[in-house]
Amino acid sequence: MNLYHTSNFNDIPFKIIIIMFTLSLFTQPTNTQTYDGKTFNRNDCEKTKGCLFHPPKCKLYNNCYYAFSYVTDSNRLYMEIYGNLNYVQADYGAYVAVGFSTDELMGMDTVTECSSFQGRPFQGRLSSNPGKSNRRVTVDEISHDIMLQTISSHYSNKTLYCLLSQSIYPINGIKDYYVRPLNEEYFLLFASGLTDGEELVVHALDVKLSNFPFVTQHPVNLKAFHADNLADLFNSTSLSSFNTTDIGEPSEGSFNKSAKVLRMDSTIDHATESHRSVRDRQQEGVHFQTRIRLTTAHGITMCFSWLVLVPLAILIARYGRRIWGPDKRLLNVPIWIHCHRLCNILACVIMTFSTVAIFAAHGWHWHGLEFTHGSTLDLHGFLGLFAVIFAWSQVLNSIFRCKLGSSLRKCHNFLHRTVGLVTVILGCKLDFTAYIVINFVTFELLVHLVQGFKVGVV
Repeated sequence: MNLYHTSNFNDIPFKIIIIMFTLSLFTQPTNTQTYDGKTFNRNDCEKTKGCLFHPPKCKLYNNCYYAFSYVTDSNRLYMEIYGNLNYVQADYGAYVAVGFSTDELMGMDTVTECSSFQGRPFQGRLSSNPGKSNRRVTVDEISHDIMLQTISSHYSNKTLYCLLSQSIYPINGIKDYYVRPLNEEYFLLFASGLTDGEELVVHALDVKLSNFPFVTQHPVNLKAFHADNLADLFNSTSLSSFNTTDIGEPSEGSFNKSAKVLRMDSTIDHATESHRSVRDRQQEGVHFQTRIRLTTAHGITMCFSWLVLVPLAILIARYGRRIWGPDKRLLNVPIWIHCHRLCNILACVIMTFSTVAIFAAHGWHWHGLEFTHGSTLDLHGFLGLFAVIFAWSQVLNSIFRCKLGSSLRKCHNFLHRTVGLVTVILGCKLDFTAYIVINFVTFELLVHLVQGFKVGVV
């Protein structure tokens, strides 16, 4: 009997182990969030948070230049921003920024940055890209802190890590082109660089540099990962204490709190797709690098047309007859008229190719003009299209002008000069570097308005 009871007693721990093992087979393990406030931990990626890396298979704190993670609760987006600042002298001021864009190009983007100015600790800041520049969102400090909170930041060994919390919906009164709601899908743009004073210095412009801006291949659904108790997790003392610029050797993250995670939209997870280098992306048949070249070519050719060829045509029309005189003719037409027309036609042809180039750079999409949006880029495209149309109308107007001696000749001449000069002012106004030419053409227009009804043009 004693042996039997002894044997039965010794079997109890064994039975308990068998029961626990059996239950574990039918129990869903609890996912955990791992944040230590200093390092980016990729072990949770695609489990409890979405992640992006550039290059895609890079090693953190070694050859990764950008990394980003995102997870939401009911009201806020919690994001980790990582950047390699090895190519800049970041000790006095630098930034790593993520832009939320409706396309793959910079312009009309809202930006969340982790930046340091004049040696101060790294903090989150809201800004926007109205065009090819960056501007700080001008709101009071309380409103800014409601929309964006810096949970922790850590700069060490030329790498920056920031843990930020941003409200999914901006506060009332903030236009969406300053701070976009984060409940939609966006292309994510990543950039890094130095700061000067209270402003961001332009990022790397050479595509051969490793810290050249990175853009996601597809729009990213920032609400693809959701957790219930993130606020409790990120308000922990262990994280908030790191809201400074720390100096130390980074290490992989460790567990400090758990969060019950519910993965949403798991069938369409854009973050799990292979994000290729910016040099390899293609969309709608146009290489990304080609888009940049097309946009640059558009600016150069438009400036050349409006600031060189068109003003030259005006000068020839005004002073050419005095230089060559009415007797120097080609095909029974004065030489100065041929030169005037040649400059204008060449300018219009270049403008047309330039317009086609910018359409191709934007995937052949016309965004139109939203009068309630207040977008300077939309207005630029709208006025630019009309300027090109008016320029071609001047060419056709010149070809089909009234015969010499006709009663309508003076009216034609006055209309041709007036529309031409107004078109030049409109075109030069679109080129922000054209203020000198604008002054010249405005003066010419005033002279013309005074003399136009008295003197006809041959």
